[in-house]
Amino acid sequence: MNGSASASWPTVDATITESRVDVQKHRRRSNGRNRETTTYEARIRYTYSAGGREHTHWRLAFASDEGYSGLGYLTAEQRANAMVADHPRGAHVQVAVDPSDPDVAVLHPGVQTSEALKLGLGLGGMLTGLLSAILLVLNPRARALVLGNLDD
Repeated sequence: MNGSASASWPTVDATITESRVDVQKHRRRSNGRNRETTTYEARIRYTYSAGGREHTHWRLAFASDEGYSGLGYLTAEQRANAMVADHPRGAHVQVAVDPSDPDVAVLHPGVQTSEALKLGLGLGGMLTGLLSAILLVLNPRARALVLGNLDD
């Protein structure tokens, strides 16, 4: 996964060449009613030089929240607007570049907090399930209780 590896990638100077919020409306039918949802996506393009040539990229982070997990709860619209406000057109920034492939870059390298939390919760749930299964196999009383064969 590039997220954790990107934390150790070298950084280079980059320039924000485009910064906007894309708004898309989606219509779908649910429970016999038409529903409309709106999505907001920060589109931040930057250029940088690496490997002897100029590159253009859009990637902000290797995370669904694009590196903005530390701001507390924000709506999708607020988060997209915050990203655009923090990265205005013409701004000079540092981007991490994959040393084995200079076409791959990221503005916010590393694994973002929310992604690490999702991974941790998923692994914790799996471990809980595994331990429960082991206890059921090893403990005849617990197994009988689950199967409804417990004699009081």
